[in-house]
Amino acid sequence: MTLLVIPLFLFLISNPFKYKKTDPFLLSKKPNETPLTLSSNNETNTSTMTDYVGRFLGTNADKDETTVQSSAASAHKSTSTRWSVLSERLQGLLTEAAAIGTGMEEYCLEMSDLEGPIMHALRTKMMSTNWKGEWEEQKTMFAYGEEMSTDPLEAQFIKALTTMKQPRRVLEVGMFTGYGAAAMLEGAPSTTVVSLEIDPYLKTWVSECVAQASEASTNPELKTAFERLEIITGPALDTMPNLPSDQPFDLVF
Repeated sequence: MTLLVIPLFLFLISNPFKYKKTDPFLLSKKPNETPLTLSSNNETNTSTMTDYVGRFLGTNADKDETTVQSSAASAHKSTSTRWSVLSERLQGLLTEAAAIGTGMEEYCLEMSDLEGPIMHALRTKMMSTNWKGEWEEQKTMFAYGEEMSTDPLEAQFIKALTTMKQPRRVLEVGMFTGYGAAAMLEGAPSTTVVSLEIDPYLKTWVSECVAQASEASTNPELKTAFERLEIITGPALDTMPNLPSDQPFDLVF
């Protein structure tokens, strides 16, 4: 969200809106003045900032044919001139940026359906695991949380990439609950995923879940998922140099 807002703000600062001093809107606009009211054929159109969401029709706006001053703000039912005050324009753009930033991921998740049975099994188990309790009982090396897992939308994206590339071998550095590994296993039925994970607890946690989900799957390609997942425990800086040099990887995640 911050990365989206900053360019908009810098653009507006570096490209200020300039209008003539005779601009009818600027002349009529005073501090603490009520919203601009346009009248035409006994109809009143009151505009407020809440009506503006970052887009305007500009020169393509519908004009009020009954008004003589065709270039004035009063001659347009909707025009950028009515929003010539920089603060109002900036607020509109920020409102639109907020709508995009908060709604884009929800829209993408709603329109995407690439989560297979193994991915679903791992995510369900992750959501039901008491990570705080596991940490307090000293079963895990670190205090884990659901937020440390690969995001569902990210996992579906990496699954799509795996489906397109069809790599033979994939290296995953850091596995956690294996959600990303499952996405790549589902994306390419012939792919072998080698996951480097420091915590032995997670190796057991993931292996049991993937084995059960693979066995329960009715898809012949997914029944081999457990066999195609290799989990190597230990610090990645120590285990990575020991990987076979004659077995290169086509994808690293």
